[in-house]
Amino acid sequence: MEPVIKFRGYSIEKLVFTKEEMDFDEEFEDQEDKDLSLSLNYGVTEDFKEGKVELTVRIKNTENDIKISLKVVGDFEINNLDDIEKIHQFLSINGTAILYPYVRSIISMVSSLDSPDAILLPTINTSNFGQH
Repeated sequence: MEPVIKFRGYSIEKLVFTKEEMDFDEEFEDQEDKDLSLSLNYGVTEDFKEGKVELTVRIKNTENDIKISLKVVGDFEINNLDDIEKIHQFLSINGTAILYPYVRSIISMVSSLDSPDAILLPTINTSNFGQH
């Protein structure tokens, strides 16, 4: 049996690492005092054959005075499903579960280049993303 969504790969759309107080702070205005912010967007082509999942992570590490913003987009093939609600559910839950380990790895690797203490993102329950 073929999976409903098939992962074709991901790309890093944006990666910003800074210790400076500059315009980058505008990205964190809505984050308030949280150390970690995660946002999810997803979409489907009109023919329901392809989907995208976009994960954006913003981190403020006050201990090391580091700010990181990362946007990763995953591309998925959709197989034999034309129910848009089910497609959205598969992309938001399963697509996020597939893409998130790459996000965790990128953040860990980039943060370890500047410090012996790599930033390790927590694991997440992606089933929460399927609730509207």
